[in-house]
Amino acid sequence: MDNQIFRPSRNKLKDTLIKNKRKKSIFTTPVLLTTIILFFILFLLLGKGPDLSAQELDNYTSAKTDHTKITFTGDVSPTRFLKRIADQNGHGVFYNDVKKIWQDSDISIINLESVVVEDEQSVENYPELSDREGAILLDTTKADIKAISDSGINLVGFANNHSRDFGIKGMIDTMQAIDETGMNRVGVGYNQNEAILPHTQEINGINYTITAINDRSSKSVASGGNIPRIFSTSHIYTDYELQRIFNSGDFNIVYIHWGTEYSLHPDKEIQELGRKYIDMGADLVIGSHQHVILPVEKYNGGLIAYGMGNLVFDQMLGRTPDSAVGSLYVNNSERFLEFVPIKLEEGIPFIQDANSSVARRVFSALTKYLDDSEFSIVEGRLRIEF
Repeated sequence: MDNQIFRPSRNKLKDTLIKNKRKKSIFTTPVLLTTIILFFILFLLLGKGPDLSAQELDNYTSAKTDHTKITFTGDVSPTRFLKRIADQNGHGVFYNDVKKIWQDSDISIINLESVVVEDEQSVENYPELSDREGAILLDTTKADIKAISDSGINLVGFANNHSRDFGIKGMIDTMQAIDETGMNRVGVGYNQNEAILPHTQEINGINYTITAINDRSSKSVASGGNIPRIFSTSHIYTDYELQRIFNSGDFNIVYIHWGTEYSLHPDKEIQELGRKYIDMGADLVIGSHQHVILPVEKYNGGLIAYGMGNLVFDQMLGRTPDSAVGSLYVNNSERFLEFVPIKLEEGIPFIQDANSSVARRVFSALTKYLDDSEFSIVEGRLRIEF
């Protein structure tokens, strides 16, 4: 495929299905009636389960030779309608095709945007639910966490706006479930000091740091220092802590939950924040939360990927099924970010051929801020050197 990239017209997804967070008074409005109908249709469709036999699995070839390889994905939330898919096909079904991308990665990270909930969802078990009527709460299971680990993922980012959905108990249960698999976690801890800690790893003589941080509002938990926390930009010493981390690492990565859901363009606020982190010493900033692919920007010797989209999610409207998995490759002579286009079929990601319409849309979205000379298509993958 050559570098002539199809560029779609600007679009902004209006997803009333997910954005509707109003309480009982809305039950008389046409908006909720439409939402209920959409939910019912999705329930019927997902109840049939995806036709896995109809999928043509792409032959993925890794570019790793003597490189360090670090793989990033978008949001992972095997909840709601996807529970039925997992019951019918096994919890590992969400990773069967795409896991080949990170099988040889030194570090592979997902953003877990759901909470492990094994008990009945009651106020008795989760007291914080008493003040969250009408909120969107995303839950998952230990079996889902094990499936993530079994796929080869070895690092879980948990700093996002849903990590506190089920309060302190939910956070503790999720951390314990992650720890039991042997995966590492970042952006969350049993206290604030632990939540701030980056994942650090020396690979081929280079010290890499990965910091997970949340820039979106999330449900509050009880005050006090010695309770579960996530690392957040609202923390009073965020910049001080990040500067300490950047000063300690050779290659610094920020994995941040930010921006506006379903917006196809980064707003001014996150552009300023991403550039600020590069100026402070970050080499790579990877964003999530928007559920759609956003552009990559080269800035001051670093890269900012403003939005990675979804990896596992039940959203099927607008651009939400279009996504990508990104991998950083570093050796003595080069460093580049590679993107593999994927499409979610009823919540399950599948690698796409570079000539497909999905791949063209994904590549177009990712390169919107780049000149043609700043990227290339190599073996069906988008490659951006920096």
